[in-house]
Amino acid sequence: RRWNVATWTEEGQSHHTIATGGDLKLTDWRDEISWECLRDEIQWVAIDKSGDLWGYAAKPYIFESTWILHGDDEYNLEGIKISDSPADWKQAIAQRPEGR
Repeated sequence: RRWNVATWTEEGQSHHTIATGGDLKLTDWRDEISWECLRDEIQWVAIDKSGDLWGYAAKPYIFESTWILHGDDEYNLEGIKISDSPADWKQAIAQRPEGR
């Protein structure tokens, strides 16, 4: 093995004079959420410490090892899988984009 010096573009592609296959995959886990498949009431999605995905009608808050929202406006989204969520689950929260 040997080391090569490289730079990447804003799009995550390696900048070489030859193709290397070393392009970065720059994706955001929030882009994987199929908002159009979720109930209209779900305005927030969050991943708890155990990796479970939940939907909320309003912005939830952290309590111990999970996100919570008082009331009946929590939705278990265990059937939806997200491949690349943040390493820190406390950063794994997303609001429904405008117009969706």
